[in-house]
Amino acid sequence: MISGRVDVDHILERAKHDEIGREQQHMHAPTYGARFFTHSIPKYTFPPKSTPARAAYNLVHDELVLDGNPTQNMASFVTTWMEPEAIQLFSEAANKNLADADEYPQTQEIHQRCVNMLLDLFHAPDGTLKEVDKSGDSKKRKVKGKGKEEKIAASENSEERAYQPSGVGTSTVGSSEAFMLAGLAMKFNWRNRRKKEGKPHDKPNLVLGHNAQVALEKFCLYFDVEARLVDVTEDSNFVLDINKVVDKLDENTIGVIAILGSTYNGVFEDIKGLNKLLLEYREKTGIYIPIHIDAASGGFIAPFIFPDLEWDFRLELVRSINVSGHK
Repeated sequence: MISGRVDVDHILERAKHDEIGREQQHMHAPTYGARFFTHSIPKYTFPPKSTPARAAYNLVHDELVLDGNPTQNMASFVTTWMEPEAIQLFSEAANKNLADADEYPQTQEIHQRCVNMLLDLFHAPDGTLKEVDKSGDSKKRKVKGKGKEEKIAASENSEERAYQPSGVGTSTVGSSEAFMLAGLAMKFNWRNRRKKEGKPHDKPNLVLGHNAQVALEKFCLYFDVEARLVDVTEDSNFVLDINKVVDKLDENTIGVIAILGSTYNGVFEDIKGLNKLLLEYREKTGIYIPIHIDAASGGFIAPFIFPDLEWDFRLELVRSINVSGHK
């Protein structure tokens, strides 16, 4: 039964001309009724009046129900879990500008500790421990143990002790930004070497497999680098065939990409074999070509499950690594 107050003919006439549908395309339609939603709220423009915080939250929350469930998304490797305390720390730091190290020095200090932890986990070469005493004199000592900070006895006047790792690192907004930074480092280092040798430096190229993350091809497009793709086949287990890499190399190659955990099938590529191949290539041609490791999927797995697997900074030509905490 329809109330006599409802003009059925008017509603049917509007639906006939699809006026309602056209309006709804530009207005929010809340999933659940509430007293705050007595008027339509525009999607693409600012509403004429403010919306209560709870109503705005409900509106966005209900719309996000249409997304997939991350814990069931096996394709994007986001099925990990973290304790509520970690989420709480995220919330407490949400209003900090992480790029402003002067204003938030302790945040930057914690960030650097995380970088040091990764350098140690990935077997970076030894760093140095710097002691600064009250007289202003600085003393440096070699730190043993794969980049791990060594507890040493300080002098009575010792006021400050700072660990200086042999490498550098930073947090990024996902693997894509990490690829951009690593690619630029390879390109700039290659360009500087070519300039020093008085050789052309206008045609860089990067060697990677067809199974590499699409962000690497974007890097090549954005920064004018030729992408030299190596075919993956059933014989190579659908990952980089290192025996086909040499055919792609020349004096303009800024680096080779290897993957620790291919997104196709999770397979670790033969990084140690690739390192050996590039060392032999350097011995034969005199051309130095570094390796970047995309360890987004396997970087936090291999060190604990396969600790003896040599894929990281233990290999001479591995110069940079990206890794993702959510995988």
